[in-house]
Amino acid sequence: QPALNTALQTLSPAAGPNGQGILTPNSLGNLNLKPERVEGLELGFETGMLNDRVGVDFTYYHDRSRDAILSRGVAPSSGFGSNNQFFNAGQITKQGIELGIKTQIISERDYAWDLNFTIGTHSSKIDQLNGRDTTIDNGSYSHRIGYAPFDWFSYKVLSATYDPTTRRAINPMCDDGKGQPMACLNANGGVQAPKVYLGHSIPTAEGSFTTTFRFLRNFSAYAMMDYATGYKRLDNNLRIRCQIFHTCLDYLEPERGDPRVLAQMQSNGTLRDFVINDSRYVKLREVSLSYDAPSTLVARAGAKSGGFTVSARNMAMWTPYTGLDPESQFVSGSPVNVDQAHVPQLASVILTLRLTY
Repeated sequence: QPALNTALQTLSPAAGPNGQGILTPNSLGNLNLKPERVEGLELGFETGMLNDRVGVDFTYYHDRSRDAILSRGVAPSSGFGSNNQFFNAGQITKQGIELGIKTQIISERDYAWDLNFTIGTHSSKIDQLNGRDTTIDNGSYSHRIGYAPFDWFSYKVLSATYDPTTRRAINPMCDDGKGQPMACLNANGGVQAPKVYLGHSIPTAEGSFTTTFRFLRNFSAYAMMDYATGYKRLDNNLRIRCQIFHTCLDYLEPERGDPRVLAQMQSNGTLRDFVINDSRYVKLREVSLSYDAPSTLVARAGAKSGGFTVSARNMAMWTPYTGLDPESQFVSGSPVNVDQAHVPQLASVILTLRLTY
């Protein structure tokens, strides 16, 4: 079902001449927008082995979305040029697997050790777009037949030369769409190179690893790590610092930087593949220590059972991403991963006391 009000053309209040209230275009809408129709196939199995000390849960899915909902830019001449328009684009195929493995390494009265692992993969491809479109360009991302929706496409700078006299990067060379270099700019300074595929904007694989170790009968330790891979994000903080406010180190010491990146910083935003970066990560999401108090001890408080847990969350992260956190999202609910003006998820330590009466 389309999101609320996405089909409606809307106006917004604004201050007009002499402070009078007026209405100004807000969202173009699309009165022809209708729900997607999806045909799907899902197959899977669950099994337990070795007296249920090993368990496997596997699922495969394959979906075909008809009248798939995508977004496209709006021509400025419409008066609604600052917004995107949602429309029924055509057909998209999606498929992937979900795998969960549970193992019980040790199972004794006073000691136990469990390990769990999950992975989910996802791939999608635009099979057709309505009308004669083969590409819908939305700036740094596009909808193209044969690629996933919202894939990153931009000019890819392969090399440049540093001029110590002007302290500028000159002669930037871009990918010609076939992996070969060509001049990024024409004689008038306009971009003449084509936009090329840079990567997916959503993860193609995600999963987690958890382990629980119970010892001395009443104590248990727990840890969870999760990960995502196969995608890139647009680090808009990096673009703002380097291309708008020029506060990056490359401007202060350009002779020590990469001429390929410097050429993009000095291009006034025209060239910017350096801000679309690998966002794979592994996070230590949680560690905890729990104690289940004996009934004789909690009975002194008039309780039937009780205990406490000390847990720590978001304690470590491993990622090549250039921003603060590969999970932050500039616009909530947006299908495109853009990072701007967000702080990373906070580390926290929590003490929990449990009493049951």
